[in-house]
Amino acid sequence: MDVNLAGLNGYTSGTTTAGYVAALTIPGYGGINGKSIFVITNLTGATLTMYYKIDGYVSSNPDCVAIAVKAETDVVNATPVVNTDTDKPYDHVVVSVKNHSGACAYTIDWMRY
Repeated sequence: MDVNLAGLNGYTSGTTTAGYVAALTIPGYGGINGKSIFVITNLTGATLTMYYKIDGYVSSNPDCVAIAVKAETDVVNATPVVNTDTDKPYDHVVVSVKNHSGACAYTIDWMRY
């Protein structure tokens, strides 16, 4: 995973599993202007799909309840999904991924603005 916390952009990649896994966490992202773009791409091919969701947290308290920034959404083969709904100043944002029809290789590119 490559996360450039000192900068304004970065990426990560991996493979989905049967349950949701936090693929990307951006701490303090709301401190810039409170907006981020995420481009999530399923690299596996036409036969497999995956799910992703984006949650925002208003504090670093481990008991803080997640606020759904983007509800569970599927990603089909090699079709980039752009999400720009993160326009509130959360303490941190988590992008989670999981299998839908099987394990999928993915990338997540992100930028704060």
